[in-house]
Amino acid sequence: MRYLVLVFVLSLTTLQSQNPLFDDISSIAGTGNSINNNGVVTGDFDNDGFEDIFIPSRLNDNRLMKNNGDGTFENVIASSGIEINGLTMTGSWGDIDNDGDLDLFVANYNTATAPYSNYLYLNDGAGNFTDISATAGIATFDQTRSVHMMDLNEDGFLDIYVCNLLQENTLWQNNGDNTFRNMVFPTGLRDVSISMGAIFFDYDNDGDQDVYLTHDGNKENIMYENMGTGTFRDVSAARGLNLAAQGMGVDHGDINNDGHLDIYVTNLGPNFMLLNDGQGNYTDIAAAAGVDDMGGMGWGCFFVDFDNDGWEDIYVVNDSNFSPASNKLFKNNGDSTFTQVSDNSPLFSFFRGRGGIWCDFNNDGHLDIAVANDDIGVQLFENKNTENNWIAFDIEGTDVVPDAYGTRIQLTAEAGTLIAEKSCGQSYASQSSHRVYFGLGKGEASDILFQWTDGSEDFYSGLEKNKIHFIKQGSNPFSNVDADNDGYNDNEDCDDNNPMVNPGMTEIPYNGIDDDCNPLTLNDDLDQDGFFQLIDCDDNNANVNPGIPETTYNGIDDDCNPTTLDDDLDQDGFLFAVDCDDNNPEVNPGVTEILNNDLDDDCDGEIDETTSTYTTNEIEVKLYPNPTTGLLFIETPRLVDYVVVYDLKGQVVYNNDVTSNHLDLNVLATGIYSVKMIAGSKQFYKRILKL
Repeated sequence: MRYLVLVFVLSLTTLQSQNPLFDDISSIAGTGNSINNNGVVTGDFDNDGFEDIFIPSRLNDNRLMKNNGDGTFENVIASSGIEINGLTMTGSWGDIDNDGDLDLFVANYNTATAPYSNYLYLNDGAGNFTDISATAGIATFDQTRSVHMMDLNEDGFLDIYVCNLLQENTLWQNNGDNTFRNMVFPTGLRDVSISMGAIFFDYDNDGDQDVYLTHDGNKENIMYENMGTGTFRDVSAARGLNLAAQGMGVDHGDINNDGHLDIYVTNLGPNFMLLNDGQGNYTDIAAAAGVDDMGGMGWGCFFVDFDNDGWEDIYVVNDSNFSPASNKLFKNNGDSTFTQVSDNSPLFSFFRGRGGIWCDFNNDGHLDIAVANDDIGVQLFENKNTENNWIAFDIEGTDVVPDAYGTRIQLTAEAGTLIAEKSCGQSYASQSSHRVYFGLGKGEASDILFQWTDGSEDFYSGLEKNKIHFIKQGSNPFSNVDADNDGYNDNEDCDDNNPMVNPGMTEIPYNGIDDDCNPLTLNDDLDQDGFFQLIDCDDNNANVNPGIPETTYNGIDDDCNPTTLDDDLDQDGFLFAVDCDDNNPEVNPGVTEILNNDLDDDCDGEIDETTSTYTTNEIEVKLYPNPTTGLLFIETPRLVDYVVVYDLKGQVVYNNDVTSNHLDLNVLATGIYSVKMIAGSKQFYKRILKL
């Protein structure tokens, strides 16, 4: 009997260790008092700091649930001006007029006997809504399944993409005056299939928003790649994304923390877990990862780090009326596999599930879950997992749309480099929190980078953990903080490690900004030998600053001649830019050669057997941002035809025809590189720092 008790205790301990610790507070919150709910749409419509809920219903009254900030909600739709009746499938919150409050798009399912159009409501900031559907031009009688907002043409106003069932999808382009026009044909974002869900995100890390569409009826899903010109192309087959099933919900997340967004799709059948290989190609690993949910009938789905350990978990909403399968929470094991942990939790939820979202309704940083059901209303599950740290961002665009949909955030945490993008419309017929959250495990967040949709960036070395931070575009702390009180803000704090500037003042530990007070030099005097990094010609040169510890060779200028490039790496008497002995056994025989650097292998004095010569002064070139975290933009008076990037040893690490105004250098490791650009008969070089 002792052994039986021991086994029972051990089993109970194992179950408790996997229990995700959620409480069903639906009755207390007041969200479960309805039926026929198809989705959940969250947003802080009254700007009180607590996210509210719009609950669409297909056969009953819609509800607008105001968050009271105490764990309860109040239905205020009767006084809001928002329509109550209709076959409402979903909705979407977004600031379409840039006045600082959330407006609401309400999407209905139109039938011959119930001809309800779609609606657009303007918010006056006090929670009063005005129907502008007719004047805006969007009062169409569609069979809508999902709605998404983003600024596709980057004109500073939110556009609206509508997925319809068995009719053409719609792209409502915002004219900036509360009117819209349908641009689905000019952009190429067409879809007349059984369109159910969509997710806008940057699948190929090129800085713009692409879109993946899911379909019911065993119709192939579609990946549309943004060409950066206002048009899209179908790359589904080439990227391994033309899968066909009875597709419903979809969301993106980085399951292996490799900096590339993966995709999860729910089906009325086995689900898809589509792993990004880092080049934008996808493979379905659902079965191997343990998240295919065989036997389930999946509708909603979303990535959520429920335990804040820094690894994205997955929640799946099943309709148990279709198949005897519960909802499921899959915990990310950190090795591209998942463990189902919801059997002993309220998240099991064996009902007729439809949409679902993650949210933080009590602002405690531990992400809650809401599920729309066809039979018992909306369940609200409060997260009681409080073990790990977290950080959250409420972001606002200034040069981009205020909602800043499409903005990518990257930071370093205990689990590695984490990324997330702010999206509008995911799961199935639903919209999760407008904030962006990261789990930090037991650690903190550092190297926090905001990449806004216009290409601008803001960088924070670190921010306080366990806090929701309001971040406005352009409010990088290096622009307005004097951390050591020396009279210099951090973006111009050129006194660091320089005793001649502000002597006696406490210095900030080296911040990599500007030690020499020359804003044109880069990262400056790292080894404090009197030479700054861009002209650090003493490295590996015993005759310059003898006795001073040298930086490990940084590939800048070994011969102290700023006109030569990367110098004499193999110490054979030839500088890199004219190192014509490479692969030529007749020149300096017996000397270790650098692998071919494509400069002048035959020693005829001509670079790469052409008559062109290089000089940085022949064409004015601007590369930005420099330093770069991945995307490098090229600005020249004429088109650059070809680009080659060399590492510090002269090896070619990137070469390509230039088909756009930027290079994607995400594949490169942190370090210093030389970029050779070829424009017609001219060649020229620029040096960059990849962070």
